[in-house]
Amino acid sequence: MLVLDTGTVRLHRLVVGRERANCYVLEAGAEVVLLDPGFDADAISVYCSGLMPTAMLATHAHADHIGAAAALESDFDIPLSLHADETLRHACAYAKLVNGTALDIPTLKLFRRLSFGCLTVQHTPGHTAGSVVLYGPGFVCTGDTIISHRLTPTVRPQCPAKLAESLAWMRQTFSDDTIVYPGHGQAAPFGVEWRYNPTIRETV
Repeated sequence: MLVLDTGTVRLHRLVVGRERANCYVLEAGAEVVLLDPGFDADAISVYCSGLMPTAMLATHAHADHIGAAAALESDFDIPLSLHADETLRHACAYAKLVNGTALDIPTLKLFRRLSFGCLTVQHTPGHTAGSVVLYGPGFVCTGDTIISHRLTPTVRPQCPAKLAESLAWMRQTFSDDTIVYPGHGQAAPFGVEWRYNPTIRETV
């Protein structure tokens, strides 16, 4: 469903898979970015059929955020953009454990720097080595760098020290009223997450 319209960006949210991960579609002028295509390729493909994504991006390579990427690559003829420091090792192991099958691997487009019009990708290591956030005017999509303060994290960050640095960068960059669209759970202002989020409180 459409959850934000700034006039320059339209942001849609779908909740997908047994982990209830957030998949987002961002319309920014000529760019239509499919973000975190987790398990449920059919639902994502149907929702995006009228939007025609021009790019597909993962905030990190855990399977609940990329599980549908290979199928959607076939539907829309777009590779999965992934930070060059990221690895698929954990995603493959998770898919085997949860689904009993191997994870279909999409074509990967590795990057160090990336933007889509007014949307900027920033490397925020910590949750994983190649975690990123995607931000635009008045909002930030954080993947699992920040999940909703209302949820209990089930995965510990790979590198808490790096996560602390990434969160410090976010604190300097985003105002309290910037809306955080997390990898799991509901959106909230950044100031609320900074004050109440248990992962942030334990890390910084």
